[in-house]
Amino acid sequence: MKSIIGITGGIGSGKTIVSNMFFNLGVPIIDSDLISKSLILPGSSPLNIIKKRFGKSFFNKLGFLKTKKLRKKIFEEKKERNWINNLLHPLIYKKMKDLIRSTSFSYVLLVIPLLVENKLEKFLDWVITVDCTEDEQIKRIKTRDKIKEEEVRMILLSQSSRYERLKKSNDIIKNHDNSNLETEIFNLHKKYIGK
Repeated sequence: MKSIIGITGGIGSGKTIVSNMFFNLGVPIIDSDLISKSLILPGSSPLNIIKKRFGKSFFNKLGFLKTKKLRKKIFEEKKERNWINNLLHPLIYKKMKDLIRSTSFSYVLLVIPLLVENKLEKFLDWVITVDCTEDEQIKRIKTRDKIKEEEVRMILLSQSSRYERLKKSNDIIKNHDNSNLETEIFNLHKKYIGK
C-alpha cells in the first residue's frame, strides 16, 4: 500500500524546489496549485462561476482570470476568500484523489500549501514542512511575484503561522539556503521508500 505524504510550507518557503527534487528521484508529485490553475482555464465551469461573482474586470481580453487582481481581493476580504475556497477546494480534492489512485509508486507526494489551514493532515500518512525565515519568504516573494512587501505580509497573515505548520510536521526541511537540500531530500526519499 502506498504512503500519502503531504508537503506544505508558507508562501516562498521553497515547496516547488523541494517537490521538483523529489520528482527528479522518480516520485509522483500531485500539486494542488497546478490543479487549481487547471480548473480556472477559459471556458471551464468554475471560471464561469467566478466571472458571475466578480465581473468582467477580473478577466483579460482572452478570457483568462487576472489572478493577481483576484488574489489581492481575496486577501483583503475574508468572505471572498472563503467563497473561492468553497468553490475550488472540493474540485481540487477530487482531482487529487483520482491522481493518487492512478499511481503505483511506493509513495506519492501531495504539494498542499494550505494543508494546515484546511486541516488536511488527518488524511495523510506523513507531513513534510518546507521551512524558512519570514524575512527570506518576503524577499523571495517580492522578487518572484513582483509585489510590495505589504502584500506579501497580508498573504503571510492569512496563512498558518510557522509554529502551527511545524507543530503538525513529521519531517522539516530547512530551506534557508540550498547547501544540503539535495542530500536531505535523498535521505528522506530512502526513508519513505522503506515505509
